[in-house]
Amino acid sequence: MTDNIQAIDSSFENESTQMAFTVTGSRSLDLLVDKSAQQVCDFLAHHIARKPQDLVVHVQRIKLAAEHDLKPVLKGALLDLYIALGTRGYDLRQRMLKLASGVLSEESIQFLADGLEDGVGASHFIPDAGVSVLCKSIAGNIEFIRAGSVAGESLFDPLEQALANIEWSQLEAACEVLEEAIHAGNSSLEQQALLLDLYQKTDAQARFSVTYSNIEKSAMQDQAAWEVLASHFDLDH
Repeated sequence: MTDNIQAIDSSFENESTQMAFTVTGSRSLDLLVDKSAQQVCDFLAHHIARKPQDLVVHVQRIKLAAEHDLKPVLKGALLDLYIALGTRGYDLRQRMLKLASGVLSEESIQFLADGLEDGVGASHFIPDAGVSVLCKSIAGNIEFIRAGSVAGESLFDPLEQALANIEWSQLEAACEVLEEAIHAGNSSLEQQALLLDLYQKTDAQARFSVTYSNIEKSAMQDQAAWEVLASHFDLDH
């Protein structure tokens, strides 16, 4: 049995290696894929199981599942986003829930809508979690733990706010949030990757130049990515 599982996992890893360059390598929220949507969603789910806080991939998975009417996948993807965020990211959860409203059943939408304000409580049950990867460890039922913030942890997440801004086409506001995180010295790899993607997609050469001139190389979470975009804009650090 163990050998079979290892063989399956090895096969998946080989496929993942090929797909990583075109799927999770992209930080765009709207994926253009050359494989089946189901296959790509499976890959994204595998990534989320390993990195539950990668909000960009959560959004990619939800949007792809909604676009292709993959109901079980969409339901599980939304639940995984809820589990990953707990009570944080209200605006992002609301946007994603609205996106799914024309696809999922009224019962599923209502259940998640009821949990927007306080998260999904420990006493709440649903009959089917869809294709969720983060609730597997909950034995025997789909019961979600009310996830409050850790003591002393800020409820503001620049990545969550930027993603919410992007959903409303507020690209300049998204850039500002991510730039502030860089200036504060606590910018993550995911935040910087999204900011670089915004710079490139909006052709914001002047804006990129200011940030690039002020950021220390040691603060670049992915120095090569910064240098590639600098080359694209014909800039030198």
